[in-house]
Amino acid sequence: MIENFEGKVAVVTGASGGMGSAVAARLAGLGATVHGVDVSTEGTSPDGVTTAVCDITDPGAVRHTAAEILGAEGRVDFLVNAAGLVSTTRPVETIGDDEWSRLMGVNVDGAFYWMREVLPGMKERRSGKIVNVSSRAGRTLANFAGAHYSASKAALLGLTRQVALEAAPDNVHVNAIAPGLVETPMLSGSVDESRVEAARQATPLRRIGTTGDIAELVLFLLSPRSDYITGATVDINGGDLIL
Repeated sequence: MIENFEGKVAVVTGASGGMGSAVAARLAGLGATVHGVDVSTEGTSPDGVTTAVCDITDPGAVRHTAAEILGAEGRVDFLVNAAGLVSTTRPVETIGDDEWSRLMGVNVDGAFYWMREVLPGMKERRSGKIVNVSSRAGRTLANFAGAHYSASKAALLGLTRQVALEAAPDNVHVNAIAPGLVETPMLSGSVDESRVEAARQATPLRRIGTTGDIAELVLFLLSPRSDYITGATVDINGGDLIL
């Protein structure tokens, strides 16, 4: 089934790279008005997507950007928190304060700030869908990243569940996805290819996920087909983690 998102207004964080870019492009291609948000526009800006520069770790910047979008569009129907940072694996005692704070800021605080801005309007209209992009690391542990990454992605799942419970009486759906390894610039820039290949061979489906795989799952969770799903974490990892 091909979705039609004409008339819908979406905000996608991390829209200039990787998974966020793929989600934003698919939404725009299916008729949605898409506002991408990223800390810079150096990455790929999909056709039909208006991208605003916003440091999502700064609550004031999020408030300002959200106000501009709401002022222009009148509402936000969909929020996809796809922005994220990864970290390298190393002993927890070697992780500095600044790195811990930066990772938590992007992976958790940014999603919280954006949900805080759009939820009042969604609740008032009794309509809205939010998808938070967590990770397999948040479900179990990280093979290629550090404790701060796993902790941040687990925190995002807890945030998703609690907000889903609070928003459900107002017909607002809040879900998370937990991808395994996905072929993105972030992966290729942080993990040696030999380790990626080993992970590919160890995955039951014998491949790494694509940004297209992620986008299709997000579209399903934004569509009417998911209207009885909220507070869920949907795994997408080729069978690498089966619970």
